[in-house]
Amino acid sequence: MSRTIAVLNEKGGVGKTTTIIELAFQLGNEGKNVLVVDLDSQENCTKMLLGKKMSDTLEEGEQTVFDVFIDQKNKINLVDLLIPAIEAWQNTLVLPSDCRLATVSDHLHSRLNKEHILKNILSKIKDNFDYILIDLSPLMNVLTINALVAADYYLVPTDLSVYSQKGMRTIHDVAHMIKESRNNPNLELLGVFVTSFQKGGSIAVRALLEELEEEYKDKLLSVKIPDSVKVIESQRQKSPVGLFAPDSNVALAYKELSNIIEGVQA
Repeated sequence: MSRTIAVLNEKGGVGKTTTIIELAFQLGNEGKNVLVVDLDSQENCTKMLLGKKMSDTLEEGEQTVFDVFIDQKNKINLVDLLIPAIEAWQNTLVLPSDCRLATVSDHLHSRLNKEHILKNILSKIKDNFDYILIDLSPLMNVLTINALVAADYYLVPTDLSVYSQKGMRTIHDVAHMIKESRNNPNLELLGVFVTSFQKGGSIAVRALLEELEEEYKDKLLSVKIPDSVKVIESQRQKSPVGLFAPDSNVALAYKELSNIIEGVQA
């Protein structure tokens, strides 16, 4: 059964896009069919997964997820927009973003049922994939609402900072609102996990980790993604860290996260 997972936090720089990139690699490498939906106008996920295909796509005027959102007459065949990721990411297709996505709220302000656009379009192709991973910007906007309405689960990366934890609480409040409004009553928190983790750390950092443990209990995943230069090095090489440095602590941590996700019952 297909599972749609939105990866989000209202704070930037906590590893949302890196999480998508590494999960797509790990799941695809296990033979799972993966679709990555990039809803961030910065296009980082699209650029990483498509490489030169990304520039070729935009130069040729191909449509992106932006066009899907503003397509009120349902003329777009979504399958035509999906682009295979570069070779490092097996079994992975991408619904690419572009910078116009930053203006999508302006185009949708008077649109009826705009919260359900993504859910409706993905319903046509969802069964073709084992996993649909949705990347989002830190902004709380109509795209975030669409992702949570379309998702089966949401996954929250967080560093051990006060600002990140405040961002998480905003996400949980919105998710609760969506469940209660019946827009997506089956939406579930898959888990919260720590990124940029350094063993030891200050007393303040350890206190924040204890707060997470107390607040989220079994929803705080056991895996901790270590702070590692290997991530930056791998992305410079247009490679997932799981391929670039497969025995590194950070690659093994993302593999553990992938295993946790695969173990979740649909």
